[in-house]
Amino acid sequence: MMEEVNTDVLVIGSGGAGLRAAIAARQEGCSVTVISKSSATRGTTTLISNGVFGSSGFGMSADEYATLTLDTGCHLNNPSLVKVLAEQIPLRIKELSERGARFKEATSGVVALRKPPDSGREVTDVLLSWARSSGVQIIDWVTAAEFIAMEGRVAACTAVRKDGSRLVFRTGAVVLATGGASALFRVHDNPVFHVGDGYALAGRAGAELRDMEFSQFYPLIASEPHAPRLLIQPFLAEAGELVNDRGENLLEKYSLTDARPVALRARDRLSRALFRECLAGRTVYLDLRGLQDKDWEDPFAHNVQRTFERRLKCKEKPVRIMPTAHYTMGGVVVDSEGRTAVEGLFAAGEVACGLHGANRLGGNGLSETLVFGLRAGAAAGRYCRQQGKPPRSSRREDTLFPDSAPYLSGKLLPSEVLNRIREILWNWCGPVRNKEGLTRAVTELDGLEDQAILCRKATDMAAAIAIWNGLYTAKLIARGALDRPVSVGAHFRED
Repeated sequence: MMEEVNTDVLVIGSGGAGLRAAIAARQEGCSVTVISKSSATRGTTTLISNGVFGSSGFGMSADEYATLTLDTGCHLNNPSLVKVLAEQIPLRIKELSERGARFKEATSGVVALRKPPDSGREVTDVLLSWARSSGVQIIDWVTAAEFIAMEGRVAACTAVRKDGSRLVFRTGAVVLATGGASALFRVHDNPVFHVGDGYALAGRAGAELRDMEFSQFYPLIASEPHAPRLLIQPFLAEAGELVNDRGENLLEKYSLTDARPVALRARDRLSRALFRECLAGRTVYLDLRGLQDKDWEDPFAHNVQRTFERRLKCKEKPVRIMPTAHYTMGGVVVDSEGRTAVEGLFAAGEVACGLHGANRLGGNGLSETLVFGLRAGAAAGRYCRQQGKPPRSSRREDTLFPDSAPYLSGKLLPSEVLNRIREILWNWCGPVRNKEGLTRAVTELDGLEDQAILCRKATDMAAAIAIWNGLYTAKLIARGALDRPVSVGAHFRED
């Protein structure tokens, strides 16, 4: 018998957006359940982030901050969402600070005080404690599989535990806060769970998805063999020297000397430059050996000097680097309250689309989780109170779970499918794209779908479902990039 859980509001995802949504829905008087693919907050970008929140009120007015966000997004942003963020983020930061999160101020926002590599824990610990003390139920190690609709609205969500057992959540409203899709690329800096399955959950249910081709690549990640892949802060690109294994200065080679700070003002151009070097078989380095102690100081960075010296031996040799898939700007189309085109389904955070346009302003990723997590959770709570729970589906329990055929009769193991997706997207949908490569990507992803997934044991099921839904998302990314022939923002076509 399938396990059944009843809740007014179901929140899928335990990062900043999911927890803030859960708190807000609970404040509306609803019972709230959060499900997480791993232990709560642990598999989230909020946790592993540098803890930077972009905001108005720290050297910029709300109008100025909105203009900067729109300019960065090439004005493909939803202006109403940008306005809400610019006006409300100072209040959300203050609220979090009053609950114990520690920040220091900079010229365009704040940064959490906890040291890397888990600076975001300064935020997630506060939100998790707040959610639990509010009465939010949190269930770990559960992967959402499919939404069930009844009378035109979301009525339930099927899911699977890590041991392969199945359960169904009967709910009045769902907030989707599953994060992005960057872990679908071979080189990425996201948690391994971020394979874009949330987009498929929404899309299969009838929600509108848009701009999936806008994948942001961050140019500076340490890729030393047998060393951790550490994100390199933008200020270090200014203090050090970017060179290839021929000794060529890459800022001069690619005419980037006029774009300073290059990792902020020309992030995409720098990512493309480094990617081209990698495609040509050359190794790229950031040489930090000439830095003085004062060069390691930056208002938006913790003291990373000791970490880099100890883990990357940056005083002894140049650090090998490469660009990495970092953030997904496209996603589920929402309004300012997180409502989607599907009744009873809301979305917030990276899985949602509209705030960032064609490119994301640094710091707005975390800021978005607080502002729109709250708004989506509150709207979901109000919706549930006003509409009540939908009638129960007439489908038998054993037919609620999605078609098992792709998981039992396939040719490839889940890990094999994911590795192949990653290679396809990195090779043909990376920082530099062209029609021939994108056409090949679409064809190869279609072929991968034809082979399906083989689960040899029950414990494979959770990964198989997430990766199968991730394949749906990978196809959206490739098709979207192919259908947009003009370069704009983070999407670059060389043909």
